[in-house]
Amino acid sequence: MSEYEQVLSYWSPLKIDLFLQVRGLEAPVGLTRKELVQFAATKIEVPIIKPKITAALLESLVTEELIDYLAIRDYVVLPKGRPLVMIPENRSRGTRDAIVNHALKDYHECYLHETDIEKEEVQVKLGEILTKTRKISKIAPKDLSMTQFTYRPTDIDLILEAFGVNKKKHTIDDPFLLAQESLNVFSGNV
Repeated sequence: MSEYEQVLSYWSPLKIDLFLQVRGLEAPVGLTRKELVQFAATKIEVPIIKPKITAALLESLVTEELIDYLAIRDYVVLPKGRPLVMIPENRSRGTRDAIVNHALKDYHECYLHETDIEKEEVQVKLGEILTKTRKISKIAPKDLSMTQFTYRPTDIDLILEAFGVNKKKHTIDDPFLLAQESLNVFSGNV
């Protein structure tokens, strides 16, 4: 099993399907889970250029990607008027849910009613967001700023959930490493 297959094997079939969709690909019908993982692993180098925006895609983005997406939609995301890195640990899930809900509201009320040219501009920008290199560190940077984003152990669970990782089904030795590798594989930054 290749290192890519190993990472993909933790993901849900839905996330693997989204991984292929943002690259403009579809999995052949009738594949077993193992075959789907193997197929997706061969498509890592296919570039993400102009992904089709769907509600399912928005719901599956990690928090940092959602914030970047809302920024290109001309929203400013400052939960409780503080940098996101300052959110108390017990508020991370609620904040993520609020951000997802806002992105979905924008999708249904604004994006779907835009012209094809406007939609294409947003798709290109989302492609740039999805290919951006994201770093996960167990140690917060010394000088936190409004533009820096750091993850705590409880936030790592949110990233793993975004990839459909079933922690009851899989034993995960290092959740930080799996989250980092998942972000790298999805973005193609491997």
